[in-house]
Amino acid sequence: VPIGVGDNIAGTQLAGAIAMALYQRTRTGMGASVCTSLFGTALWTFSPISSPAQYGFKWPRGRYEGIPCSAPYMSSDGYWVLATLGDYEGLWPGFCRAYRAYDMIDNPRFNTRDAAAKPQNSKDAIRELEHRASLLTAVEICSALDDEGIAYTVLRHMKDNHSSMQAIANSYTVPYTYPSGKKVTVAKPPMHFSGCTTIPHSPARPVGADTEEIYKRFSID
Repeated sequence: VPIGVGDNIAGTQLAGAIAMALYQRTRTGMGASVCTSLFGTALWTFSPISSPAQYGFKWPRGRYEGIPCSAPYMSSDGYWVLATLGDYEGLWPGFCRAYRAYDMIDNPRFNTRDAAAKPQNSKDAIRELEHRASLLTAVEICSALDDEGIAYTVLRHMKDNHSSMQAIANSYTVPYTYPSGKKVTVAKPPMHFSGCTTIPHSPARPVGADTEEIYKRFSID
């Protein structure tokens, strides 16, 4: 991760904890003290990655380590397509057809999840699929995956996040114009509540700017 993201994650989790404390107060009349930490947030967030290390999984993991359908493949026109096979054995034939790798469908080294997970089998399958993908355009691959009913995505660059129509339509990013006139889109917290409208983006207020108002609201001297 090229930049610290723990503050955003910890803040979002803390907001949920505060909401639960408020709910507890409403139900029982008793408030609660809520706390978290960046270390605890990191352990929880990355636990799906770190927990398997207790069972022999090694990190970092290279491109050729893992089952073939877990790797993205680059098309002839430079796009990376990543598919998801929840039912490996059931979807493997369609996955192979999408990449026109018909000879791999019934290969016992690749057509079951257990076999494909073996290091040499995985490496050979991924390298062969890399070659097949390099002969097809992204449109051809995606169209074929659609026909086979296989979920997939075309991997995007970071800059594409701020022009994503899906992000804009769901208010995950919102437009903002700086005082200089520079127009950008800004990512918003992804939680939406029924009956609440999206709050327009605005620069952060100075630290302590609302302290006096909050103290008065709760009769704190």
